[in-house]
Amino acid sequence: MADSLLCTTAEVKAAAGITTTESDSRIDELGSAVAQIVMATYGREFVPQVTATRTFRVDSRLVNLNPYDLRSVTTMKLHPEESSPTTLVANTDYVLLPLGGDSRTGTYAYVKLSSDLTIDSDLVSYFGFAKLEINGSWGVWDSAASVSADLNRAAVQTVLANLDRPVAQIAAIEDFGEGRQSAPSPGRGWAIPFSAHQVFKLYSRNLGVG
Repeated sequence: MADSLLCTTAEVKAAAGITTTESDSRIDELGSAVAQIVMATYGREFVPQVTATRTFRVDSRLVNLNPYDLRSVTTMKLHPEESSPTTLVANTDYVLLPLGGDSRTGTYAYVKLSSDLTIDSDLVSYFGFAKLEINGSWGVWDSAASVSADLNRAAVQTVLANLDRPVAQIAAIEDFGEGRQSAPSPGRGWAIPFSAHQVFKLYSRNLGVG
């Protein structure tokens, strides 16, 4: 889908000087895969923008939203598995971090729960963790057309670096379950050019940046 890409087929072809349509399907496939592998490797949800309800594991009062990027909250509930979950109030029960949003994307990576909030529940007693449910807007950009120019160029470079690789060399990318706390490792068959990596890592949460 065009709204889940960091770069378009036309942009890749223009960069490589490709004028035929023979490689279009391969470029389409790689463009989609690059968006996923970048999310997995660098812990960011660049595209697309979506409205969704996601559930996260709570092990402490600092809840990591990796690999998702939260733009805004509609509702947030603690202990959503209970018949009467606790609906949280912004700036009373929780704050979003970093304060004011990420400096590059304006999105949020963490939820900090108030020290006055009761986290104990049956689930905590039985399994040692609680759940946090967030309904809101997610993702940094809505499509490749609005992705920042540096990321767009890096994505084009990554597609081109893998264009001649057999599909079998590219390991299957693990699907993200709702509220996944850590991103899977990229397939060993992937080559992210150093120049592209230098751009991606500026935005990375997995590499301790951003």
